[in-house]
Amino acid sequence: MAGRYDFASDNVAGAMPEVIDALVTANAGVASGYGTDHVSARAADLIRAALDADAEVRFTASGTAANALALATLAQPHEAVLAHEHAHVCTDETGAPGFFGSGVGLIGLPGASGKIELAALEAALAQPDVSYRQPAAALSLTTATEYGTVYSTAALQALAAPVKAKGYCVHLDGARLANAVAAGFEKDDGVGAALENDGGFDVMGAGADGGVGGVGVDVVVGEGFHGFELAEFGAVFADGEDDAFVVVLVTG
Repeated sequence: MAGRYDFASDNVAGAMPEVIDALVTANAGVASGYGTDHVSARAADLIRAALDADAEVRFTASGTAANALALATLAQPHEAVLAHEHAHVCTDETGAPGFFGSGVGLIGLPGASGKIELAALEAALAQPDVSYRQPAAALSLTTATEYGTVYSTAALQALAAPVKAKGYCVHLDGARLANAVAAGFEKDDGVGAALENDGGFDVMGAGADGGVGGVGVDVVVGEGFHGFELAEFGAVFADGEDDAFVVVLVTG
């Protein structure tokens, strides 16, 4: 009988054999804890090399924590983050952005197949800043989306442009970024542009768990943080080595 393919969640599939072998190898012997071990240092070096970014690397226990910590760096507690109404941060993270952001809100936007409509985004950005409503301060985009669709580089930049024009920050949730690349998202023009100042993204996440057979690795790269110290990230779920997510903060 043919094997069953289940696309309900990235969590329903096991890790690739190569990942398990690497974990077994890394588990041998002794090493210092809390991210100071040689394995974490090597992983950080590889991430920096892959992204061509001068970055600090931190590990958390889940992709939700990585998203929430990233958004908490982009908006003040009295502000809100714009995202697609069906984005993971809006529907599947149980208020984590608000928890880690000490009250940061979320504003859901419409759009077919998980993609934000530019007109809806522009309308939200045009809303007046009033005392009884959390104003938008950042935008969170996702590719591949929760519907499996992939933004083109031009579409992502078109959405980022009006946000950046107002001086706000843009977050890219790339939990399924590997899937987007496999589906044709331009690695050089897409991912590369996201890491450059003119690409429009202040924080970018990339996950191994969502599509490439990992056991939970997320990378967040960004600038423009609101008062967060790296030490605040250092001890977050520091012992969660079985399901480690990575938070990478660009320092220069």
